[in-house]
Amino acid sequence: VMEEESLSDHRYIYFVFERSISLVSQNKKKKYIRWAYKKMDEEKYKEALIWQNINHSWVGDVDKKVEWLQNTLTDACNYSMPVVTSTQRKSTYWWSDVIFNLRKACNIARRKWQKAKRKGIINNILEKEDEYRLAKKSLCTELKRAKIRAWNELIKSIDDNPWGLAYRIVLKKLRRSNLSFRETIPLDTLEQLVHKLFPSDLNWHEGAEVENFEDIWLEEYDVSDEEVVNILRKKAGTNKAPGIDGIKSIFLKKI
Repeated sequence: VMEEESLSDHRYIYFVFERSISLVSQNKKKKYIRWAYKKMDEEKYKEALIWQNINHSWVGDVDKKVEWLQNTLTDACNYSMPVVTSTQRKSTYWWSDVIFNLRKACNIARRKWQKAKRKGIINNILEKEDEYRLAKKSLCTELKRAKIRAWNELIKSIDDNPWGLAYRIVLKKLRRSNLSFRETIPLDTLEQLVHKLFPSDLNWHEGAEVENFEDIWLEEYDVSDEEVVNILRKKAGTNKAPGIDGIKSIFLKKI
């Protein structure tokens, strides 16, 4: 049971589910590196790429080439821009330093009151209880004022920026309230849809896709360097999230 003030008769309960070390290490989500692209030094980026290509031989299998390219781009990004550090979770829009300090004082007053109750001295218990109630009242009052003040500011901001914070808050609420298509249809109907969209082939066996592969391959299926460059140029302008390697397509465009 946590000691933090909840402003109610209930108390926060904190618990952790743990697995064995082997399972945790296997299922742990891999984090990719994020670079601060806006702080990128393009000259350093180009210098790193040129340096990595000096006396480099392209002879070898595909896996080694991919590994070399991945390491080269990672080193160039590390050399030309800083890594983005993890940011703390954003506080709610009405939170402030005043509320933080009042909540901290309320938690301290509550702990002193509980400590006094354990000692059993009546006068001290009553004194600490009054201090705790006063701190709790101050916190509740400031919370109400902050919420009203923040709500009024939020309403006024709609005229200046209709797609701002107010719009995002409402949209987030609507997304949570709406059920997905999968959750609204019966299970038997869902199974029928899956079987219709993805019918099973009784004659299929593992490796059937690669049998006689060379006989059906045509030169027009080959991907040229020009096609790859055109795709990178199109993707570079979107600034989409990268893959697990952390390298955005906009970095590849600058090669």
